[in-house]
Amino acid sequence: MSVKQILIRHARAYKNNEDGDFALIWGLCFLVMMFFIGTVMDISRQMSASHKAQNIADSIALSAAVYISTYGEAPADASVGFPHNHEYTAAELGYDFPGSDDMTFKVVYDDANKEARVITTGNVDTMFMQIFNHNTLDFSSTSTTKYAELEDLHPASITFVLDNSGSMWFDDIPYETYPISGVPEEAVRRIDSLKYSLNHFNTILSGLGLDEAVLGQRFLRTGMIPYNEDIIQSGVVPMQWDILDQHSDINAMTPGGATNSSPPIAEAWGWMQDEPTFHFQESGETNAHKFVIFMTDGQNTIGTDIWIPEEDTLMWRRKEYVEVCGYNRRGRYRCRNKPFWKYFNEAIEGVHNDHTHEPDGSGWEEGRIYLSTDLETMAACEEMKAAGVNVYTIGFALEAGIFGTNDWAYDESSLTWEVTPETKEKSTAVLSACASKPQNFILAEDAEALTGAFEMIGNDIIKEVIRIKS
Repeated sequence: MSVKQILIRHARAYKNNEDGDFALIWGLCFLVMMFFIGTVMDISRQMSASHKAQNIADSIALSAAVYISTYGEAPADASVGFPHNHEYTAAELGYDFPGSDDMTFKVVYDDANKEARVITTGNVDTMFMQIFNHNTLDFSSTSTTKYAELEDLHPASITFVLDNSGSMWFDDIPYETYPISGVPEEAVRRIDSLKYSLNHFNTILSGLGLDEAVLGQRFLRTGMIPYNEDIIQSGVVPMQWDILDQHSDINAMTPGGATNSSPPIAEAWGWMQDEPTFHFQESGETNAHKFVIFMTDGQNTIGTDIWIPEEDTLMWRRKEYVEVCGYNRRGRYRCRNKPFWKYFNEAIEGVHNDHTHEPDGSGWEEGRIYLSTDLETMAACEEMKAAGVNVYTIGFALEAGIFGTNDWAYDESSLTWEVTPETKEKSTAVLSACASKPQNFILAEDAEALTGAFEMIGNDIIKEVIRIKS
């Protein structure tokens, strides 16, 4: 008897059974399945928190080692650095660990071994395992950096290209996910989330002693290009020897208008080409690190449609002809074949919908429709990457849904913003192409994830900037 016949036989037996045995068996199977799913979810949260804590510990250890290498002793108090054996909570350091109120960090300086060691401890609340009286899952991590091996800080330039279009007024959580009546407490306006994330990014870099850098020893330059349908000139922060200012730079951002990432990305590329000169004049460094962080919450809305052949898009078109007849200017009746593009299996507006297989027949070409501004953006990114610029990209709040805003009451007559699957698809295509490597492209679903994305990038940059003796 085949496996298929066995399954059919048992299915019929279950259907005809009236004594409840099968219901009991399937019920037990369901409970076992839910147990494993719930356990995996809780353990996954534990591993995620542990991984995040490890990244933070790495950056703190590097910052602590930089301080003691610079000044020859551990910080006397928390106002200037991380004192020996002083315990901090995650919140005190500006880090958010959802589901955990007991996350702590401390730095231990070991002069005998010339090393700074960061110890983290914490736990996460369980969701499913509470049924079995396991309310929390503990984790810990350590990170050690030998401050005797630190050479100096590697010069670097960071440019932020930030979407300030009108959609940034809206919340990070789709309209359908919370009650219509009342403003959800967990909803965060996108522009506010961006401001918070950038300010948090600054706190990560602040441990590098930027305020102590003097002429001839400065090593970090930053700049910001906010944009909508064009560069928002009033918000541009030209490259400078400092981090972005919270009030005059970051908190001054105000969204509005359409979306066109081509001009700001081209501007960022122009800045990056000039940066080596500034670092050489300052320190004689000829190989400074260059970073561009590109964040958007949607696709470009300005430009013309251009078809680009591409594999694995599940979108096809082919050229067909239709006979057009009529009188020409000389009054003669003529017919001719006029070419047109036919998209499978709808007009151009539906080219992205419900395609799971290649169409029958010959002549079909697989590809994707890009806006001209998308192609210009990706071209500038390719030039930057080829020149060694490390490009990070963040797609923010791209999940499909209807989004409201805290400026209006939540009802169906309120002003809303819709994100479609096509929005995510087009945005992802551009952002993933722009990123220097796959892990540099990050999808941030909500405000919390956006902060986490900037946090990860900040920690990455710190590890690049701090140079270890070979």
